[in-house]
Amino acid sequence: MSRKPVLAVTLFAAVLGFSTTASADGGPCDGGPGTCIKIGTLAPKQSLWGTVFQAWAKGVKEESKNDLELQFFYNGTQGDEAAMVAKMRNKQLDAAAITARGMAFIWPHILAFQLPGVFTNWEKLDKARNALLPELQAEFEKKGFRLVGNGDVGVAHMMSKGGPIKVPADLKNQKCSYITGDNVGSTFLRVVGVSGTALEVPSILPAIKNGTVTVLNAPALAAEQLQWAPEMEHINTMPTGIGIGGLVFFTGPESKYNNLSEPQREILKRTGKNAGDILTGRIRNADKASFERASQKMTPYNPSDAEKAKWNEVFAQVYSQVCGSALDAGFCGRVKAAAQ
Repeated sequence: MSRKPVLAVTLFAAVLGFSTTASADGGPCDGGPGTCIKIGTLAPKQSLWGTVFQAWAKGVKEESKNDLELQFFYNGTQGDEAAMVAKMRNKQLDAAAITARGMAFIWPHILAFQLPGVFTNWEKLDKARNALLPELQAEFEKKGFRLVGNGDVGVAHMMSKGGPIKVPADLKNQKCSYITGDNVGSTFLRVVGVSGTALEVPSILPAIKNGTVTVLNAPALAAEQLQWAPEMEHINTMPTGIGIGGLVFFTGPESKYNNLSEPQREILKRTGKNAGDILTGRIRNADKASFERASQKMTPYNPSDAEKAKWNEVFAQVYSQVCGSALDAGFCGRVKAAAQ
């Protein structure tokens, strides 16, 4: 590990309220006594998400005196998000830090938060998510999962190479893709009149490099961390939506979460909240900085009001086609109303 990530972990540990002395070997995840919580994520270990997860894991192990340990599996080593949800159900994983697309494999209607054009800033997202959090938690509980914390990915923008994306029709001149299982993304392309390729996140960079994908609708931070951004030439400055995620624990029969002792549960709850609060601030600031860097390295395009209206027409069609079919119309309406 380079010196920079080590210093970052030390700093986060201090902010989280943990000591920074080395933990003893032989913890629960090394076969010692206590509870080992296995958590999957697509995030690279050296990403902002990974840095905070490392500090959180270090603090939990130290504060519990090796009685509780978090073992993160980074960079999709436990498979894509569908695989991680499946592994939670069969108890190969205990938890996962996943995007809304991954959460949709538990409760599909969470994708209402990913509807294009509904959220254009963090304030609207916070207002809606806080208002609907009790409903979200109740729905996840019904499925045998606990939504322990919300997560952020970033504000999405259209990025492309070979020409700017000024209006939706410009996508017809591009090679498009969407994340496998993302009904919102696939519907968006269908409304525009484009056939896109379904890809998992790890497959996107190779597809960009070999030219089978030439456009992205993604947050600048995610595009930067996953090495997509250097391949892009143009960026539309209009937000198309906000990418979200969450930390989800399996709570079904014989789950480790349900068998945690009260002291273990308290440590996990308190430190998890601290880590989540820190991550929220870091991600939002970093996403803004990434967008500014992208706007300098790529050619930015500022759409006119008339062009924005064309985007909004497409967004409205996506909403009407998805809500009431793939997504619950009532929940879509509550998300949209809470964002006002």
